[in-house]
Amino acid sequence: MPLISAAGYAEDFDHRLRNWNIRSFCEAEDMPFVEMDIRVLVEVRQLRSVKYFRDWNELVVTDDFFPEDGQEREVVCQGKVEMSPFLAR
Repeated sequence: MPLISAAGYAEDFDHRLRNWNIRSFCEAEDMPFVEMDIRVLVEVRQLRSVKYFRDWNELVVTDDFFPEDGQEREVVCQGKVEMSPFLAR
């Protein structure tokens, strides 16, 4: 989950629900992925890629952030991922 300075959510909660768009995805067994365009923060556009490399049992999450108002921001990403035993075959 990204924590981004000087960025906030719209007062309308539905804004967060409407502003997740899947750009592309693949359900291939060897490397499924999803790429998203996320605009839940009013001032920041986020592009997220989630890929699973089955051969290496590795999950890779990549986030790119773009301030839409030109203001520089500090970004801290935090998270915890627990692998399902079904994925770790």
